[in-house]
Amino acid sequence: MAIVLPEGHPRERSGVAWSDDLARRRLRIGIINIMPRLEAYEPYLLDPLARHAEVVEPVFVRLASHGYHSSDRAHLERFYRTFDAAISEAPLDGLIVTGAPVEELPFEQVHYLRELEDILGYARRHVVTTLGLCWGGLLIAHLLGIGKRVFARKLFGVFDPRHPVYKTYV
Repeated sequence: MAIVLPEGHPRERSGVAWSDDLARRRLRIGIINIMPRLEAYEPYLLDPLARHAEVVEPVFVRLASHGYHSSDRAHLERFYRTFDAAISEAPLDGLIVTGAPVEELPFEQVHYLRELEDILGYARRHVVTTLGLCWGGLLIAHLLGIGKRVFARKLFGVFDPRHPVYKTYV
């Protein structure tokens, strides 16, 4: 279908289908992007959303407690808003929390943990679905009481505990 991007967003010119049809109902998907150089990571989120059967409006959310030192400051200021500002405009239909290069830190050492806990608590009560990618998924599991397990090297995928690959790294 299409994705509704703010005017001037770089992906607007990249061949991603987009729409300015304001009359149609859209799915508002909040995106908490805490990846380094967040603007470079956006296509990995926007391209699949643009292929959804419904019109999707990505709502880029910034954490007030995070500095975003490696990201383009002008891009961040223009396209990202606080969570409170995002939900004050209209309800979110979904929420995505990306990864961050903090997977080896204990959760308590992540300086923006409390803010994310508050956001995810709100989302649990008011947002239909939440998706955690990489560290965002670890955080959601942590909040649900599922422990984090560190391996000698990074694994990708979902592994059955009976699978030989899984046993190699346990």
